[in-house]
Order: sequence, then C-alpha cells, then structure tokens
Amino acid sequence: MGTAKETKIAAALVGTGLGMLALALAHMISELNKAFSDAITLHKGIGPYSGKMLIAAVVWLVSWAILSATLKPTFSLRNALITLLVLAALATLILYPPFLWLLEG
Repeated sequence: MGTAKETKIAAALVGTGLGMLALALAHMISELNKAFSDAITLHKGIGPYSGKMLIAAVVWLVSWAILSATLKPTFSLRNALITLLVLAALATLILYPPFLWLLEG
C-alpha cells in the first residue's frame, strides 16, 4: 500500500512516460505526413519541433493531473517505474530510424 505522496510520485512517473511517448508519436507522424508536420509548425525558425514539444508538454501535464487525481494508492512506485520504462522503450523504438524507415515503406 502506497502513501498519498508515493501515489503522486507514481502519477508523475507515468505522466512523464506518456509525455515521452506523445513526443515520439508526434515525431513519427510528422515524418510520415507532411500535412501534419506543416500543421504543427508553430514557429518557422524551428519548424515542426515547436508543435511536437507542445503536444508532448500538454500530454504530460494533462496525464499527470488526471493520474494524480485518479490513481489508487495500490499502484506502487515499482509499478510506476516499470510503466515508465516500458513507455520509454516504446518511445525509443518509435524514434529509432530503421523503424521509421520500415513505416515509410
């Protein structure tokens, strides 16, 4: 059984993993779809990177807020760390260039 503080930390860890995954997915979609890349370009100087970071930040903050309010104390820090590592591994796979090349066909 976790304490309220541990539950908030677990929410932060899982939220971080979701933000990482959102950044990876935004990058993948922008590489595969020029229209999406153009749509998320908020500043011409840095291109679609500006939109990718905004998407990741919004997903991170919203997921952290929702998880902080809804996560049960039975969700341990160990489970949160495992979830974070799995999400980070998925994000890394999505960003791995040979994986993107496979999707480009």
